[in-house]
Amino acid sequence: MELKEKVKNLPSSPGVYLMKDSRAQIIYVGKAKNLNNRVRSYFQNSQAHSKKIIKLKASLKDFDYILTDTEFEAFMLECQLIREIKPIFNRMMKSPQAYIYIGIQMDNGYQRIEICSNPDNPNSLYFGPYTSKHTVERALQAIKDFYKISCSTPSNKNTPCLNYSLGLCIGMCLGGAALDQYNDSINKIIGLLEGKDTSLLEIFERRMIEASETFEFEEAVKYRDILETIHSLLNKEKVIE
Repeated sequence: MELKEKVKNLPSSPGVYLMKDSRAQIIYVGKAKNLNNRVRSYFQNSQAHSKKIIKLKASLKDFDYILTDTEFEAFMLECQLIREIKPIFNRMMKSPQAYIYIGIQMDNGYQRIEICSNPDNPNSLYFGPYTSKHTVERALQAIKDFYKISCSTPSNKNTPCLNYSLGLCIGMCLGGAALDQYNDSINKIIGLLEGKDTSLLEIFERRMIEASETFEFEEAVKYRDILETIHSLLNKEKVIE
């Protein structure tokens, strides 16, 4: 079957498409909300096509596709396949900074939580991928502020950091019981990101309602925005086998 005829038979459903060259090697993986529309666009003569797209079309000899239930699942599967297959045109056309993760690393008894673009440490725990760095930063900062774990010098033991004096750090920079409390907070954050512990969401929701009932609308809006950013991190759907 010719490629253009094969494209016509594509469903108008979310999914992932895998472009292949003459040796049946996968050279590009992409996602689509509508597979028919997205894949058909490659075969349309358009002056808007970049040089890399034109080069991809010249190498394209066949394609496969995998249907998903939602566009979000297509995105998750695309990330997984790109990471496993490492197609040549994805390396040429996609920035490695396009997707980000929340990583939790162990550092001499101190669980360091950070934002990263390469989940490549087998000894670390990662959540993601996420597309909006700004959203992840806002959500993490709100969570850190709540638990007071925004330490500016966590590696310095027995010396309080600047944030400690500002009330933003419980004092893990001093070691001892505060460090144990910090690690307990990190474990609660892990439970939140895994969807097992929603107690923090309940606290923020209660504070939002209380603020609105006392006509503190700016405070209510602040908690509403925090809840929205955290829910965006938890917007994970079923695992794709």
